[in-house]
Amino acid sequence: MVLYLVLSAVLTAFAEEIFWGGLTAIPAGQWEAGRATGLSKAQTLVFITFPQAARRGIPPLVNRVLATTKLTALGSVIGVKEILSVSSSAQSFSGSATPLTMAAIAYLVLFIPAVIASHRIERRYHYAT
Repeated sequence: MVLYLVLSAVLTAFAEEIFWGGLTAIPAGQWEAGRATGLSKAQTLVFITFPQAARRGIPPLVNRVLATTKLTALGSVIGVKEILSVSSSAQSFSGSATPLTMAAIAYLVLFIPAVIASHRIERRYHYAT
């Protein structure tokens, strides 16, 4: 449980920096245009800059989510049983590569749908620069 809390905290910190970078990447002219049309600062932020920052932040955020998910393999260091450590133990006891092959298949089953979903999200919210 501690591993999930730590990885969630790390991902939250990265997500905050990604969206902050997205907000600072919005040209000043966008802010000025929103203010010139009579929108308040909050309305300019919500209706003009947040959507643009979210579109710019989706690819690095998806990348970070996938990388953080892959880092769960490091959780075996603090005692959390996960796919790779269990399969390595089973392989050493059996002397067969089958457990490691099954672990590779399990990782593929976990990550291929995530990669496909991230590709669709990125394609849907593509930001043309």
